[in-house]
Amino acid sequence: MDNYKSLNVLLTGGVMILLLLTCISCAGSNSSAQNIKESKSAASEKKVSEADYSGTYRSSDTKVCDIMITVKKDKSGFIYTINGAGVKSSGKLTIVKDDEQTYLVFSGTLRSGDKTAIEGLYSEDKILIQNYGNSMNQYVCFKRCDTKYLEFVRSR
Repeated sequence: MDNYKSLNVLLTGGVMILLLLTCISCAGSNSSAQNIKESKSAASEKKVSEADYSGTYRSSDTKVCDIMITVKKDKSGFIYTINGAGVKSSGKLTIVKDDEQTYLVFSGTLRSGDKTAIEGLYSEDKILIQNYGNSMNQYVCFKRCDTKYLEFVRSR
């Protein structure tokens, strides 16, 4: 009977150690995720305004999404307005350079779900916005636009 109690104590201790290691591992994952967020925030601090992003950007498929984004340069940087398909918003546009990528952050327009600012990848007079997330990261940028990626092309 004493061997059974010793084995039971040993197994209980082993389970406790396993749970402790799992918790430490999970805490490390959260810490890594937080570090990524902090790095992204730090990258957001690097504002770049050497290029002129001014212009009118229209959805490349107006049947799927009839939205227009207007960007204007002012004395403090860039401002924007978004109009169409059940949305009307405006605010300050922040330009973020991350290595070779340029991101436009629409600070006054928040995604539903996680309430973060909508952002898009800027390349060759186009803005590409991921319109909604997935089951692990649920959000929607423009509810009336039923496509995963929205492409907005600058009008000439």
